Amino acid sequence: MQVDVISLIPWRQDLTGKHRIEEGLNIKNFVESLNVGWNQETLVTVNDRIVDEHHLLREGDRIHLLLPVIGG
Repeated sequence: MQVDVISLIPWRQDLTGKHRIEEGLNIKNFVESLNVGWNQETLVTVNDRIVDEHHLLREGDRIHLLLPVIGG
């Protein structure tokens, strides 16, 4: 199975591209496999939607890794 990752984290541009994953993998485990802290270092969207950590990935999903916005 394959997913597309678009990393908008300036120091993690190396993550952008196609990634092969096993079926049944959830988004949290995938992000952590990239050595990115879930809900610490990044805001994650799948197909332009914010998902919870249990969201199961599917063939062709588009994953964005974004910098979380902090402040007011």
